[in-house]
Amino acid sequence: MFKRRLRLPSPALVISMITLGLVLGGTAFAATASNHADIKQDIQLIKHLAPTLSVKHAAFANSPLAWAQVAANGTVVAGRGITSSNVSLQSTSAYCFTGLPFTFKSASVTPDYGAASDSGETVMFAIGNPYQDCSTAQAEVATVDDFNYAPAGFFIQFYK
Repeated sequence: MFKRRLRLPSPALVISMITLGLVLGGTAFAATASNHADIKQDIQLIKHLAPTLSVKHAAFANSPLAWAQVAANGTVVAGRGITSSNVSLQSTSAYCFTGLPFTFKSASVTPDYGAASDSGETVMFAIGNPYQDCSTAQAEVATVDDFNYAPAGFFIQFYK
């Protein structure tokens, strides 16, 4: 019958375990030893740099003013606050937004991969009419498919 014999750990294992213990102990010490003077200074700095920042305004951060799912032909498939009369397809892939009943500061646009023919689609957003594709537009979205301008569906959300 064979007896199983325990070997001593190698010197490298012993050193690495000691190092791990020191690192974890130092991290625990650093996490519990907070300097309250620094915390107060940090809060004062935040209030100085962003005086209007508060939690009560955070409810609006995730709520878009309006949103729409726009098909490749420029019609609004679904949405809130945006209708097909607000969107028109100009030139090859310039979608112009006009007559929006709200004022916005930014927008988020993503491709509609559910309606895409492949995964090489990209969408770009601009406030106004920077490339002169849309006359009197409040916003413009350009769609690109495999590095070529081409009509494609997308989702858009407008924010304050």
